[in-house]
Amino acid sequence: MHSNPPRWRTLPLLLLLLASGVSADEADAFNIFGGSTVVFDDNIFRLAPGTSAKAVFGTDQRSDVIRTSFVGGSFDKLIGRQRLKLDMTLNSVNFSRFSQLNNTGGNISGAVNWQLTDDLTGTVGKSRNRSMPGYRDQRTLVKNILSVDNEYLNADLRLQPSWHLEAMTSQVASSYSAEANKISNNTVDSYTLGVRYTPASGNYIRLKNTWSTGQYPNQQFVSGALVDNGFSQTDAALEMLWVPSGASRLNGLLAHTERTHQNVPQRNFSGWTGNASWAWSLTGKLTMVSSFRREIGAQNELLSSYALTDAYNLASIWTPSTKTSVRLSYERATRNFLGDPVAVLSFLTKRSDKIETFSLTASYQPFRNLNLSLSAIQEKRESNYANLNYDDNILMGSAQYTF
Repeated sequence: MHSNPPRWRTLPLLLLLLASGVSADEADAFNIFGGSTVVFDDNIFRLAPGTSAKAVFGTDQRSDVIRTSFVGGSFDKLIGRQRLKLDMTLNSVNFSRFSQLNNTGGNISGAVNWQLTDDLTGTVGKSRNRSMPGYRDQRTLVKNILSVDNEYLNADLRLQPSWHLEAMTSQVASSYSAEANKISNNTVDSYTLGVRYTPASGNYIRLKNTWSTGQYPNQQFVSGALVDNGFSQTDAALEMLWVPSGASRLNGLLAHTERTHQNVPQRNFSGWTGNASWAWSLTGKLTMVSSFRREIGAQNELLSSYALTDAYNLASIWTPSTKTSVRLSYERATRNFLGDPVAVLSFLTKRSDKIETFSLTASYQPFRNLNLSLSAIQEKRESNYANLNYDDNILMGSAQYTF
């Protein structure tokens, strides 16, 4: 399969919608912000215990301090019946020890919340994000920048006060700068049709079907042959939101997913996926959130075109005042690399990882324009593949000021 570069397919509609409003209905809403984040990571390349960092990188050091400076702005304005939203962030990332990984990145996005009639509304937009995805499995001093372009259009047609017909199309293109990662470059085109029932209570239930096609322009060399990692996927889903009381909120999605590959069909997938989340306010200041997700998707590893992930998360959020909040979270995830053509064609055991993550974050807003946060994260991975276990500890502080 071959992938086309991202196109501004939605640009003509976006311009038409903007042209339909000849005057502004409200004052400009323009914000500028800036800030900095400092991260200490004691095992930046996620080396296994006992692994010699000097043998891998030529240095005994595993840790680094990463400083990120960022600046950005947002614009939100109603033009006629259309609302225009623009957001942009630029950042500079600097490593204290591994300076060859220094990079610049950021994101830019534009969207129009459009309304053609009282009953026909939607959103059209495009975004680009440029960042370094991390070195969990690459374990090399080569700089690797991931660029993700997302272009989308959705529409909502109200048939009756509580019944809506929905449609969406999107294209997401991902590309890596490092040569070794280019086999993971891909473009995914998706189309969704659905119907939603939303009574006056604000709860809703939605039935939808999504058809996706993934194209990988760079084939993978496996066991003396080139393998195309392209796929076709169908998700038939039931989604719901239920708020039984002011102190409780339950939402979830249950889907049956079918994923097929033209090459190496032994890695096809058919099964249940989805997610569920329950938020419960024990008091006015303490909230518990429990969630589960089961999903398949591409990962940032070189080994597999997709992995099946089952993850449980439990978090507590304490807000002693309007200016202060504390979040404590625990997650346990199991990732099975079912899409690995190397393991399938070589009759190897498929890779399976278990990851535990503890995190504690405290946020403080001393005044309206300034946000401060401090986080401590501990992550541990156990794998059935040799030398992929690791322990990692992270401390992170951040400050952002909005002008």
